[in-house]
Amino acid sequence: MSASASAKAISAAANLPGFSASPMTIAFSQSSPSAVLNVNFGGAAPAWNLSIAPSNRETSWLSASALSGTGSVQITLTANPASLAVGAYYAFVNVQAPGALPQFITIPVSFVVGAADSISIGGVVNAASFQNVAAPGMVLSVFGTGLAPGVSVASSLPLPISLVGVTATVNGVTAPLRYVSSGQINLDIPYETGAGWAVVGINNNGNVAAFTFYVSESAPGIFAGGGNTLVPNSSGKRGDTLLAFITGQGDISPALYTGRTASSTTPLANLPSPTLPVSITVGGITAKIAFLGIPSGLVETPQINFVVPANAPLGNQPVVVSVGGVPSPPVMLTITQ
Repeated sequence: MSASASAKAISAAANLPGFSASPMTIAFSQSSPSAVLNVNFGGAAPAWNLSIAPSNRETSWLSASALSGTGSVQITLTANPASLAVGAYYAFVNVQAPGALPQFITIPVSFVVGAADSISIGGVVNAASFQNVAAPGMVLSVFGTGLAPGVSVASSLPLPISLVGVTATVNGVTAPLRYVSSGQINLDIPYETGAGWAVVGINNNGNVAAFTFYVSESAPGIFAGGGNTLVPNSSGKRGDTLLAFITGQGDISPALYTGRTASSTTPLANLPSPTLPVSITVGGITAKIAFLGIPSGLVETPQINFVVPANAPLGNQPVVVSVGGVPSPPVMLTITQ
């Protein structure tokens, strides 16, 4: 009976028409305030409906020429800058078609008010691994041109929200800054950023650029030195307790405001640590974690004290940290004996 019901469900799903939308991301500016969204179905013409999220005054700048219909269609999306201050804005267009597969498609939309030819964002990466991945609370490196009028480095905690007139947001939430220059900005993704599409906005003294990227629950990267070696120790012996520093761990508990550090009086057991399970391997061998947390003085960069396994292979070996089952790219550690 159960197998029959399952077979019927699979058969019914197989008969549903395919559903696609293009483009899969949309970027508006004041000079280009409209775009066409193509909604396509293969074969049949099921009913669909469109909504804009989050549904509040922050997304009232975005409108659609149709909110429901049947079958394939071209929908005009229009951005209206009236009453908006200079900055980067975001929204999500959700198209739902219960009679198709998939049943739901989300298109991230960005709108830049104050766009200028002098500023652009070319890409974003994990600041430790330099991979095109991201997670809440991660240190994010933003690369581009004209991002700041000069070089400035955060010199105190909590991290500042402005450096030399430069500010940043992720999905409309202010992002603390670590470093700014014309070609690179290092910022912390706010913990409020959920998994899914996100829009980072950089405001260089009134000139604004935005970039859409994807945020996962975790995206770990290990900070490394020259030659992709573990820091602060590039070598060690079996049985040694060494340190690793990561970012991209995702949510932490107890929670901290993004850009802030734990109090110096916080007991070790109460320091913030990743909510997802963390493991570390050396040369493919699981290592014992002696300490995991974000000590006072560190921000969004958990410290891992690990014991080099007694059976770790000698020589140059990869160290990998996994958070929530997601492995980091390896960094190298030389096991001497």
